[in-house]
Parts: sequence; C-alpha cells; structure tokens
Amino acid sequence: PIKAAGSEPIVIAEVIFRAASDDAAYTTGAEWLADGGFMLGPVEPS
Repeated sequence: PIKAAGSEPIVIAEVIFRAASDDAAYTTGAEWLADGGFMLGPVEPS
C-alpha cells in the first residue's frame, strides 16, 4: 500500500495547481467542487 506521508506532497501540489487553474473557471460552482475546490472551502453560487 502507498504510504500517506509519501503521497501528501503530491496531493497538496494538486490542490494548489487545481486552485490556480480553476481560478478563472470556478464560476460554475459545481465544476469547482468537482475539481476539489471544496478542499479550500465551500463555494456557493450567487
């Protein structure tokens, strides 16, 4: 099994990358959540 400690840096990098790449596309709300935006906080459509 893969150790969590070994995968954490990758997960963190993905979250940061997704946050940056979705910054201009999160307006759909659902797409933002589907891409893991929920990890940074809930996004409610206005």
